[in-house]
Amino acid sequence: MRKIEVIGYVGTVTESDLKEKRKALNFNLCVNLVNEKKQWFENTIYFDSENEPAHIKHIKPGCLVYVSGIPEVYAYTNKANETKAVLKIICKDCYICKFVDDKP
Repeated sequence: MRKIEVIGYVGTVTESDLKEKRKALNFNLCVNLVNEKKQWFENTIYFDSENEPAHIKHIKPGCLVYVSGIPEVYAYTNKANETKAVLKIICKDCYICKFVDDKP
């Protein structure tokens, strides 16, 4: 099985409830600037809602994280009728490298 490892800055973060006390944390990760163009990966961490990992609450927009996991690719058609693809990582490991200061 292939594994991908990336370091990048978190964009949007959403949490969703799944079946049987399971939750998923979904977030976008900006991993590269190539020719002034941002590259984004979608990431998902699955966890038990009764035993939430401590670092989950610290994953916020702007923090720098290391992610490793299983890559999945999805194709879709956008509004301009162009076929695009998105790389999604099912996270096995996620470490926060730099926290976001919560103070204004």
